[in-house]
Amino acid sequence: MDNKVAFNCEAKGNPPPYYRWKLNGTVIDPGMDYRYSLVGGHLHISNLNKDQDVGTFQCVASNTVGTIVSKEAVLQFAYLEHFKMQTRSTVSVREGQGVVLLCGPPPHSGGMKMFIKEP
Repeated sequence: MDNKVAFNCEAKGNPPPYYRWKLNGTVIDPGMDYRYSLVGGHLHISNLNKDQDVGTFQCVASNTVGTIVSKEAVLQFAYLEHFKMQTRSTVSVREGQGVVLLCGPPPHSGGMKMFIKEP
């Protein structure tokens, strides 16, 4: 599984801007967590952690003239896992009638997929 994500940010200015990233309003310090790296304005996160890395990311680009803040990007995790194979009794229904089939989805512990959306 590819367990990493990158957020891209680019700003132009004179003097050239420096970049910071925020997660849920708190500035990310790449020096405090090896999983985070900042290359130019691009934030790379490796070894994603569903408890620590979920939330709203924003890029902050600044220079001596001013600061600009990006739109929010939301990182969420979704989980896919196999359902238990259970044999059910036959259900008969007449054409045009509705039927409800109950199933028990697995807990959130299987494979991980990531979705990033802009609000």
